[in-house]
Amino acid sequence: MNEYKLLTKCFLAFLASLLILSCGKKDDVPASDTHLLYGKWQLTQVRFTETGPFLEMPIAYCQRDDVVEFKADKVFVRDNGQNLCNPQESSIIVSKWSIYQEAKVIVFEDIEYQILSLSQGKLELYREVQGGLNGKVLVQYYYIAK
Repeated sequence: MNEYKLLTKCFLAFLASLLILSCGKKDDVPASDTHLLYGKWQLTQVRFTETGPFLEMPIAYCQRDDVVEFKADKVFVRDNGQNLCNPQESSIIVSKWSIYQEAKVIVFEDIEYQILSLSQGKLELYREVQGGLNGKVLVQYYYIAK
């Protein structure tokens, strides 16, 4: 009888530990992966939607040579390349970047983006912008490491 009680207690302890471990929150981008942002990135695709499937939006010619860089010291650099969209703008723009909410939100150039995914060589962001028929449009941005 004592063996049965001991076995039952062990089994219940095992189930409790499984339950506790399975209840842990899983982040899309663990804070420990923030270092994957460091480096240069080039925009490869932009998609948007108001209410239905996402539609691809062409990247403007003047943006195709743009490169953004996230540095470890939280410095953000945008290199607008040779083809400037506005001749009055600087070819290099330097500002700060930050990441918060357990590495799910990134802010650069005073714009907040949600991080959809971050891996070695790939970054996917989205944000909600005002406009469209419903008052808001979701925009997704796809970057590859440069």
